[in-house]
Amino acid sequence: MSEPVSYALSLAIGPETLRRWLAAPSPAPERWTDWADLEIALTPALFDLAARQAGRRIGAILTELAVSNLGGWHFEWRDGVLSLVALQGAVSWREHLMFLCALRAAGDHGGGPGAALAQGYAWPAAGTAWGLTYAPSGETRLAAGLDPAAQAPLDALALPMVAAARAGGSGGPARDELGLWFGG
Repeated sequence: MSEPVSYALSLAIGPETLRRWLAAPSPAPERWTDWADLEIALTPALFDLAARQAGRRIGAILTELAVSNLGGWHFEWRDGVLSLVALQGAVSWREHLMFLCALRAAGDHGGGPGAALAQGYAWPAAGTAWGLTYAPSGETRLAAGLDPAAQAPLDALALPMVAAARAGGSGGPARDELGLWFGG
């Protein structure tokens, strides 16, 4: 990973479900078998690094990533939908895999429907790393990207932050409407 990848998430999730998910332990990456769909080489050493994070509270992992990669992280829950945008989401594959495992676990707790995307919004050379869809049943599907209809709402979340960052800002200060990550 040479350029940081940006993240965008839009997920239907109730407040109690959201709290349960954030308090839950992160699963190990071996739990899912569709990693080859990313079309990248995920080595055993990388899985070992990410597996060491298994069992940590998902909210703590998200906080750590937001604090260590201060590139315009925004968390917002409104009308039953969680929106997350991180212009500088991860700078290493270990962080990237940790974040993806945490996001996939939201489906286990009843989150869905929704979608998430890791893409080079701020650094286009990073390209698209993955797309994740949540079925209403909570099942997640990982792919090398998203279809345009699923991606459009995520672009609508991320692109205004990219424009603000390019105009000389950081994409805005970290924002957490629920108080669950930053000091909550």
